[in-house]
Amino acid sequence: MNKKVIFLNFKELAMKAEDEFDFTKALSYYEKAIDELSAEDGSLQRYANLLFEFQEYEKAKEIFEIIVQKTNQKEYLEKLAQIYEELNLKNESAELYEKLDKPDKAKELLADRQQNHINDLTVTKFLELFSGREDTFAIQTNQGYYPVRLSMKKKDVVEHLNGEKTLGVYVLRSDNSVKFAAFDVDVKKSLNQNYQELVELCKQTVRNLCERLRLENIKYYVEFSGNRGYHVWIFFDRWLQAYKVRAILRKIAEDIPSDERISVEVFPKQSDTNGGLGNLIKLPLGIHRKTLNNCVLMRISSRFQINLIIF
Repeated sequence: MNKKVIFLNFKELAMKAEDEFDFTKALSYYEKAIDELSAEDGSLQRYANLLFEFQEYEKAKEIFEIIVQKTNQKEYLEKLAQIYEELNLKNESAELYEKLDKPDKAKELLADRQQNHINDLTVTKFLELFSGREDTFAIQTNQGYYPVRLSMKKKDVVEHLNGEKTLGVYVLRSDNSVKFAAFDVDVKKSLNQNYQELVELCKQTVRNLCERLRLENIKYYVEFSGNRGYHVWIFFDRWLQAYKVRAILRKIAEDIPSDERISVEVFPKQSDTNGGLGNLIKLPLGIHRKTLNNCVLMRISSRFQINLIIF
């Protein structure tokens, strides 16, 4: 009995799936058809553009490099320059922008590379420490925050640490667990009394809180929040259910001496997201967009001196 052999043309299947807006299937077919794709019939460009649109920058880089070698067309040079920029390959990106007669863009990239180099281990540690909601983070403006329905990436952290944008994180994960917690100690917004006196009261509340945490053998980090007060951060080595963390930290907040003009809030504010996002908190080591103050980590002393902490 003869068996019927079916040969699948993955290139044709990929282009058909793309035309039908089934992009996930198209990407899968293009990958299987990679040896059949060519710049001459445009199939290689279609695959590369789809990778670019779906932010698959590493793969897109490989394909666009081949296309540029074969065609050297301005359109693809510019795409490759953007990909290099996304991948933080600033020397390579600047070189292409020079070829594209965009010297200002090239200078900007090289200056940024020289002045704002951030160690990759620092960025990785930052993401590990401030790990909240898996699929959403927030960006602060001078009017407030707006959610970004994506997971936070290294590029976002670098831009935050460089002061290009300011990030907030939703504290609860979708299963109502947390990897960190914080106390938000602030001068109450309704007060218009002597500001320096209120700041001193706020500092004293933070000192009282830190002393209590030391007694409980809980490690903490203090941050000037950039506006009216301080954040006291606590990190866990594993995910914990939010209701347990809230119960402990609320008891500590209730027990410490504090002036009525100072508020002490606990994050997470909820034990359950109830299908929503829950409250967010601004991440440290960035810029408060309303006041333009730097949000620095501090070391507590009798004088409340500032000292940056390197992760």
